[in-house]
Order: sequence, then C-alpha cells, then structure tokens
Amino acid sequence: PFEWHDAPILLISGSRKPTFSEDEIKKLRTFAYQGGTILSITECGGAGFKTGIREIYRKAFPRYEMRKIAPGHTLYTAHEKLNGTPPVSILSNGVRPLVIHTDYDVAKSWQSRKYATQKLMFYFGVNVSRYVLGQWSDLLPRGKTYWPFPADTGGLKTVKIARVKYGGNYDPEPLAMIALDRRLSAEEKLHVEDSVVDMDKLGACTAKVALLTGTDGMSLSPAQQNGLKAYVAGGG
Repeated sequence: PFEWHDAPILLISGSRKPTFSEDEIKKLRTFAYQGGTILSITECGGAGFKTGIREIYRKAFPRYEMRKIAPGHTLYTAHEKLNGTPPVSILSNGVRPLVIHTDYDVAKSWQSRKYATQKLMFYFGVNVSRYVLGQWSDLLPRGKTYWPFPADTGGLKTVKIARVKYGGNYDPEPLAMIALDRRLSAEEKLHVEDSVVDMDKLGACTAKVALLTGTDGMSLSPAQQNGLKAYVAGGG
C-alpha cells in the first residue's frame, strides 16, 4: 500500500508462523524495492516466526540471502556502540538493507520500558534508524511520502535510457527508473522511458544513455565487450 511509505521502515513482529498470501508477499517486496527497509523481530522465542519469516523472505527476495552480521558491522556503531548486541541478520541487495531481522525479543524490552536494564535495546532502535536513513538524515513530516506520486507524462519530452543486462546483479534496484521518471516528470517536465538491453546487443540500441549498474564482480565475454564498444562508437 502507498501509505506504508509514510515511514522508511516497516516493522513486523510475532511468535507464530506468519501466513502471508502471495499478494501480501508481493506488497512487502514492492515496499522494499521502492526504497523501504523491513525490520522484523521474533517475539517470545517463537520458533514458528523464526523459521516462517525466513521462508517469507526467500519467496519475496529469492536472489538474495539473509546473513548474520559481525559485531563490527556499521549497524552496531551507527549511533551508539552496541558491541554486537542483539544478534542481527541482514538481507541486502548489495547496495542497502532490504530486511533487518533479529531473533532477540527487542520489542519486549521496549514494551516493558526497561530503560535502565535494557538500555542497549533502545539504542538498537536508534541505530537501525540511523543505519537505514544515514547519520544526518531526518524523518519526513507526518503525511509526507518517501515514494513519489505518479505524474502526468502526456506531452512531455521523452528521454530513452537503456538498462544494460549481463550475468551479474545488473538490476539491484528494479523500481529506480519508475521513481526517476516520476520525479523528472513532475519537476523537470521530462519523461523517462527505460528498456532492458543485453550487453552484447547494445550496438543496435538507439537510446543515447545506457545505465550500467552492479554490486558484484563482472566478467565480460568478447561479445559483451564488443557490444559496449559498438554502442559508444555509435554515439551512445
């Protein structure tokens, strides 16, 4: 739902196995790819939620794995030094966290207001916010959204962009072009029309701009290298 973007972080907690429909899993995926981060907490040591939420994430983000972070990870030092407490796993697209998960019942400390004995658990919430938003970023005012509204593109000048496809993680932010189009349409009166083009076929691409992104190593075949050379030689 669009209203989820009133905040950059979506909290999911529970003790029992979550029973999300395919449509609900799709909404979680869309929220994350629209720039949001999901924070999930296993309550009361619930084994059903602990395993079930991981199954949900495997369905929502099959390309990525949830990994336990080390005590020296930035999340543990983003505001206060947490010394690796609580244990946290992160599912990342290689650019930013899509999911932050802990099996430690942080929510219990919050609900019980154990400010004195569980101070680190309150700092954890601050650290998550700082890690997701950045050290000096502030939350938007109530009612403001982090995802741009659709804009009228009728009659606007069109700019074509080719998104270059290769064997690696070429598209970590699959909805980024939609956000770019909406912002440019509303603010600069330019409509972005993007298409995915295989790297070895770039030579025949008519778009003046090709977007090459990635998060991991690249090993290009001769055909892919030739595609890049032909594209640039042709004026791209």
